[in-house]
Amino acid sequence: MSLFEIDYRDNLYYFTLKDDCGEVMLRSKGYIQKQSCKDGIHTVKMNIGLDARIQIDDREGGNYFFNVVAINGKIVAQSKKFASMDELEQGLVFVRTIYTI
Repeated sequence: MSLFEIDYRDNLYYFTLKDDCGEVMLRSKGYIQKQSCKDGIHTVKMNIGLDARIQIDDREGGNYFFNVVAINGKIVAQSKKFASMDELEQGLVFVRTIYTI
């Protein structure tokens, strides 16, 4: 089952969302407080289903990825890199199917 995990490294809390095979689908920015990290997970769940909160990008040499953006415009999480737009869309559908509130 896919789920969010929180880890602590370099004095910051991070969350990741892994698929059923353990591959990271989303990764957060670093948070100073664990509760803020948990709030970030909630923000992803609230916003992942809204097209206006998804930024699709291909700046990284043909690798596509998407960002989940909070209502304040800040990036909350970034997806893994995908080789094509089709793969990105499949990844986004996967995350939305599981975690849209």
